[in-house]
Amino acid sequence: MQAFLVFDAYVECRDVIVGVKRAPDATGRVLAEHGILGVGLRESLLVFAFHGRLHRGLERTLDPIDQGNQIDRRSVDDAHAYVRDAALCVRGGGHAAFTAQPLEHGEVITLMGEAELKPCAIEVPRDPSSAAFPLVAALIVPGSEVVIPGVLLNERRIGLIDTLKEMGADITIANPRESGGEKIGDIVAKYSELTGVEVPPERAPAMIDEYPILAVAAAFASGCTTMRGLEELRVKESDRLSAIVNGLRENGVTVEESEDGMVVEGGEVAGGGRVTTHMDHRIAMSFLVMGLASEKPVSVDDVSMIATSFPQFENLMRDLGANFLLVNA
Repeated sequence: MQAFLVFDAYVECRDVIVGVKRAPDATGRVLAEHGILGVGLRESLLVFAFHGRLHRGLERTLDPIDQGNQIDRRSVDDAHAYVRDAALCVRGGGHAAFTAQPLEHGEVITLMGEAELKPCAIEVPRDPSSAAFPLVAALIVPGSEVVIPGVLLNERRIGLIDTLKEMGADITIANPRESGGEKIGDIVAKYSELTGVEVPPERAPAMIDEYPILAVAAAFASGCTTMRGLEELRVKESDRLSAIVNGLRENGVTVEESEDGMVVEGGEVAGGGRVTTHMDHRIAMSFLVMGLASEKPVSVDDVSMIATSFPQFENLMRDLGANFLLVNA
């Protein structure tokens, strides 16, 4: 099946569907109800274009129609660029033909499926969102140096690394390589004296899950770090933005919260607080990392949910020298 995905070039494009299979008539009706324009099936070509924000209920609405639907919603400003990147990776693996045709108001991404699949050796990289915790720990604990091998370095996943470098972090990439169409490298991080920066809002899609640990790094930086464009954090596993702010304040950090972001005033971190995680794994891991460098230990109310995304977190951090104490078990 050949699918044309036509994306309107307006920058307010945020929630993106990059694949729909089967039930074309019913799918078309539902997509139209959510503001997608020009949906139709023409000689096995599924064609649609849209701009604006889709309702978050879209995934739930589509699921009952046909279990064959494959939906991937991404909050990004450059929607067509995301699809282009994903398509290039598919082509890089030798699995599909890919073309991109510019339009007056967007771009047509064409993927020809049913290609002949061939076995190949692929190095599965480590998740940069998980690598963020030992990375920041190395930066804020004096005398530290940590090497994290084989981390994914896709341009749309390294916003945290770019931001930390702007803050003065000593981060280098060793042994850069490519596998399966993706850039991979070994991250080497050393203790650094960080300086507050203003993080560009348009960078948020490339690091949306890393803002909790970035806020921890900002707490130890000299000066203020401004983070905007974080509305999506309000609807994560918790109201993650408020959870970050409350956790910082609980440990003596001055922070100003707004509807779409925060300003963290860095310096010495007193610590000593007990953080309410709201069953959010990233909040738990981030503030445990904070406790490694704060004046007093930091505690969190729950760690059980960490296993959902990073079951090796505790053992890995202990191997690096972290002193975690389980209380009230």
